[in-house]
Amino acid sequence: MEPGTRRVAGQHVRAQANAKSWKRFFGGSFKRDYDRWAQGAEGEEAVGEILEGLRDQGWCVIHDVSFGRGNIDHIVVGPGGIFTIETKSRAGKVWPDHLDQTMLGQAYAEKKVLETITHMEVQALLVFSRAYIVPKAIARRRGVVILSARSLAWFFSKQSATISRERAEVIHRRLALAVGQAAS
Repeated sequence: MEPGTRRVAGQHVRAQANAKSWKRFFGGSFKRDYDRWAQGAEGEEAVGEILEGLRDQGWCVIHDVSFGRGNIDHIVVGPGGIFTIETKSRAGKVWPDHLDQTMLGQAYAEKKVLETITHMEVQALLVFSRAYIVPKAIARRRGVVILSARSLAWFFSKQSATISRERAEVIHRRLALAVGQAAS
């Protein structure tokens, strides 16, 4: 990727799916791997589209950020602060008390990485692109907010302003530069 190029939501996962796409014709685990990567890309793309729609409210987003060990699906900066989003493309109902703990650990680790880089408080979100959170639409477990993609716009609209829009834009530009992407 060229320095200063802006990545799109799901770019890394879509590239992984495409790299494995020829293997799907063999069936079995090859097809399942391709399907899993493609579904993950679709989930990240759907969440990315929702986040891009929050621009008018002062929210800026950086997609698909790699720090060498894994990636952060989305970083959102706006009046309500800084957020990392780990996207899962699971359908159906999700009970926060019965989540795979590695999902929560992954989302929390992404938050800690970004806090180390920015020296600012970051909130971690675990977003399910195709699922419903039950019994409530939003839950918090182990320092991670858990919600569905359909609740994202509402969630960000309810965040209290902690920084000015101008400060949020400066933070966004600096973060984009730090990760080698163009600011949105």
